[in-house]
Amino acid sequence: MALGGPMFSEFLLMSMYASASRLVYGMGVDEQRTQGDLFTRLAKEYLAKELDGPTKITTIQGLLLLSARECVLGEISQGWNHAGLAFRMIQDLGVHLAPSEVAGSSSLSLEEQATRDRLFWAAFIWDKSMSLALGREPTLAARKNRDPSSMADFDDDNEPWTPYSADPASCSPAFLSYVYQPKQRVAAFRFYAHVCLVGCLLVLRETHLLTGLRHLADRFFMASSWNSTAQRAGSLSANVEPPSLSCVNGSMPCGSLSPTA
Repeated sequence: MALGGPMFSEFLLMSMYASASRLVYGMGVDEQRTQGDLFTRLAKEYLAKELDGPTKITTIQGLLLLSARECVLGEISQGWNHAGLAFRMIQDLGVHLAPSEVAGSSSLSLEEQATRDRLFWAAFIWDKSMSLALGREPTLAARKNRDPSSMADFDDDNEPWTPYSADPASCSPAFLSYVYQPKQRVAAFRFYAHVCLVGCLLVLRETHLLTGLRHLADRFFMASSWNSTAQRAGSLSANVEPPSLSCVNGSMPCGSLSPTA
């Protein structure tokens, strides 16, 4: 996000600062909260201005970040409402639709299309996560023409992952032989989206069962391309740990070690 670029807004920047304030090292919890509250107030001031204009991608991104911070801090009503506003804006811009279904999509660059795709699945995941945690109905529906597997790569999954917060001074000698695992950020994001997609479909199917429309639900579920997603997810064994999540002796390595080739 370049300052002043097409994907920049003051509201998004303040929302990023507000979210990142909880992770600043060298600051106490109270100081982190105070700093985050300051950026949150600034973000809401910019949000009020943005709501007077047309919907923008950056507004949706900022709202999702703001919602996540508020939910983490226990401000459930604010987090729920800001997320709901983001979901409505997604529908307003047609982000939930495939590019071929959006008017004027031919003028979108590949980067813009990829950004919209990632934004939809990020919102979809957050929608289902909040609904599961709060016991409330989700907003964004699963769509037959949207598949997380087709999401463009946004990072190199083969790069080694190193922890951010490990203290080199307290590093155990046992970690010196640790073999760093690939980051797998894109793969993890896609699989998480698949899990949320399957959960959404199962809820839909059970709802139809309860209303006596089993034949319609079964036909809808089995005929759609989503069924293969459910089958793939169901075939994953809960007892098999993905290599990218493995660690030595149940502990994580120190961040100062150089990745092992």
